[in-house]
Amino acid sequence: MPIPRSVALTLSAVVEAGRALIGAAVLVACAATSLAGPWEAAAESPFGVCGPWPGVQEAGIKWCRGGAGATSLVNWPEIEKTPGTWDWTAADRELERLDDPMQLSMLPIFGYTPKWASRAPEDHDFQFCPPRDVALFSRFVRQCVTRYRHRVKVWEVWNEPNIDFFRGSIAEYAEMVKAAAVAARQADPECRVAMGCAGVDIPFLERLYEFGCGPYFDVMAVHPYQWGKQLNDGFMIDKLEACRQLMDRHGDRHKEIWATEFGWSVTEGVSPQEQADLLLQAMVNFLSVRERLKVEKAFWFCVKDWGGPGFGLMDVDGKPKPAFRAYQALTTELAAARYLGPWKTPANVRGHVFDRAGQPVLVLWNPSPDGKTPIELKTSAPKLSLRTTANQVVEVIPTGAKATIDASHAPMFITGLKMSELDGNPSPRPVAAPPAARQRLPDVWVSVLPPPTTVRPYFALGADNELPLHLHNDGKQTVHGRLDLKLTHDNRVLATGQVPFQSDRNSARTVVWHTAIPAGKGLAWQLATLRIRGLAGQEPLPPIDLPVRLVGSKAIEFTANSWIERSYLYKSEKAGGGDSLRFGNEFGYRFDLGDARSARLRINVGANGGKPWKLLLSKDDKQYVPERSGACWPSWQTVTLDKYLAGPGKAPSPVYVKIQGTECQVHEVVLETEARGRNEPTPGEVKK
Repeated sequence: MPIPRSVALTLSAVVEAGRALIGAAVLVACAATSLAGPWEAAAESPFGVCGPWPGVQEAGIKWCRGGAGATSLVNWPEIEKTPGTWDWTAADRELERLDDPMQLSMLPIFGYTPKWASRAPEDHDFQFCPPRDVALFSRFVRQCVTRYRHRVKVWEVWNEPNIDFFRGSIAEYAEMVKAAAVAARQADPECRVAMGCAGVDIPFLERLYEFGCGPYFDVMAVHPYQWGKQLNDGFMIDKLEACRQLMDRHGDRHKEIWATEFGWSVTEGVSPQEQADLLLQAMVNFLSVRERLKVEKAFWFCVKDWGGPGFGLMDVDGKPKPAFRAYQALTTELAAARYLGPWKTPANVRGHVFDRAGQPVLVLWNPSPDGKTPIELKTSAPKLSLRTTANQVVEVIPTGAKATIDASHAPMFITGLKMSELDGNPSPRPVAAPPAARQRLPDVWVSVLPPPTTVRPYFALGADNELPLHLHNDGKQTVHGRLDLKLTHDNRVLATGQVPFQSDRNSARTVVWHTAIPAGKGLAWQLATLRIRGLAGQEPLPPIDLPVRLVGSKAIEFTANSWIERSYLYKSEKAGGGDSLRFGNEFGYRFDLGDARSARLRINVGANGGKPWKLLLSKDDKQYVPERSGACWPSWQTVTLDKYLAGPGKAPSPVYVKIQGTECQVHEVVLETEARGRNEPTPGEVKK
């Protein structure tokens, strides 16, 4: 959710506005240090924000995320306006005038695509389309990292590629992650690369692993947004735990998760004070799992309101909002603290204990926006100190060895207690994952791009198949090698093959694996595993274990709210999108199945909270036939579509699938077709 470029101010305007509001001392230009070493003191801090702005360092923030059109830093269209012509003026100025005086560690986002490089230059949103040649993206990344390698050590590949900011497939984003990682490591072997998504989209991230991205990233970037006035902390932690489990399952236990965006907007029914409360509640929850789940950093979106009230820590004039003061309170109390564990409180109150230099810091709040619960603290201390969301300190004098404090929606930081006076035992410190040896990335790498109609490759049973494999050589030498391929299902080998190749330096080429897959009972609809291994010269290529669909003829497959889904989404006026989830009271898909003689639909459908839902089908979008219904959470449903297909001698007609009900949900769709036999009439023909 980057700052719209249309309302972003020029850096000179930023500087002047900041000088008037914060003071000239903050804005001293430091050209001599703009390309100097990274700010080591900031590197370990968990506290970040999206977008630079004068004075942000006064909130104790140490990290800043920018680029991708929101700021000039590594903004591709601004830096490479024409092919091979580089203009670093604005990016350098951003570091010199803003970022360096604030002593921030930077997380720049590579993106978006210049018009001249876009796959769809005439499209209104050309900048969100993948480049027509991924080598152009590699070149851009290499130039950026080379220039700023002594200032920037972590880079993010694109922004929210699972929603509208990327008009391409998961496989295409995986290809860009690999291209960026190889180029970045060539320019700076010590740098780290982040990849990720909007929300905590586990199906999307799982697909990235399947396409072989595991060795090519170092940080998983997620955006665990929530809406409304009440934080669902259990849901947020569950999503982060699911992300951790996914990474651990793929051997990435040592890698960190960063929440590179989260926030609440005052335009969405949240008051400025409630925004501040939610900032603290979310940040404390992130800190509570920092060690256990390796959720290392969190970036509030965003630094300032742009053009009107919104997500900012500061308003449209750059003046601090309550959220800014709350961030100050947070960093003042917990910047040097370690999480000990939850504190036993009444069910409607949240309590967390931190250790700061051997002294406990207790954080308390009531998750209900209107809640207020008296909490009795037993203590022998002569006084307790309470830091509020307004970053003000209030003293509380105990009476009779106890103090009563009202826990409200606004978190408070309580100090002065002894550790022994807090009920319950602190959680044990988790065993840290041993650091993994840094894996060298070969200059030669492989990408697999499925047909544009589906999210994953498929093989037709009982038929000859061709699988294109894209070989990229980002090195300086021609390389000879081979790819070894094996297709298995339930420990049964279905096909094997070997594809030799020659890859010229700084080039890409496509090689094709030709294979016949035998038809087998029970194989249709199943997922097989394609193991891709290989050598480039004598160097092993990173392995790929890619699930592929086994079908009768062709397959359409997508997760909800993906770019591929847009090709089939027919009616969605009342629908919305989430993490691989489409929801609404009515929406539908249209599938043109051509000359298929048979088709089957599998759809993971239901409704939020077990509410009623219906799945209806039609040939003409007029008369719909109910095929499945229920009152339950989403589950897999299978429907045969044969009666909706065009019969012999008839022109092809589309099949319409409508989901209707109350808060319906769709997670995933799989559609398989059987082609007509050689002697069967195609639509429009009559068999003689």
